[in-house]
Amino acid sequence: GVVLRRDAVGISCAYGADGAIDYGGTVCSKGEPQCLPGCGSPPAWCSRDTLIRHGWCRCGFAWCDGRPNPWRPQDLPFLLEQQARYGEDFTEFGKYTGYNEVVVNSDEWRARLPEVVEAFFYVACGSWGSDSGQTPASSQLPAIAGTSHSSCASAEAYARQAHAAYSQRYGAGTAPLLVLRLGNWEEPFAQA
Repeated sequence: GVVLRRDAVGISCAYGADGAIDYGGTVCSKGEPQCLPGCGSPPAWCSRDTLIRHGWCRCGFAWCDGRPNPWRPQDLPFLLEQQARYGEDFTEFGKYTGYNEVVVNSDEWRARLPEVVEAFFYVACGSWGSDSGQTPASSQLPAIAGTSHSSCASAEAYARQAHAAYSQRYGAGTAPLLVLRLGNWEEPFAQA
């Protein structure tokens, strides 16, 4: 994965949970006049006024209207406050709970390389619980970046390879390689 510099890339929208943007509905062509890729065409925005839908569903956190709805970039502080108060807890890697999803402007991202990338990271093998370092069955590791990964070790090797290629292109030290330790909430990232 990559850690992006907040001040170097524009946010298109955000979700208080997994936004399920890879399941369609939010996928649209940039040529469509109301399209905001990853957010909808047009986006069915959440707001403070529409926070609770149908009397029970917190907008942007659950499948209120067929899938989670996005929040505007300027509402990110409020969304994060709602997540801290009402969001689901992280249980384990691959369970799709306990995190948010932020959609960034990919055109801006590409145009602002290399300064947009603050760091590369990979998930520490075994840091997600009782799997003994094996790939969790529910994870997306087998299809990351179009490359087959049968274990977290192969995903780590891929991250190291991607980081090395980036460093070769943009200069060593441009973006460090970090390891994400899912069980360490005080210091989740460490130098790889």
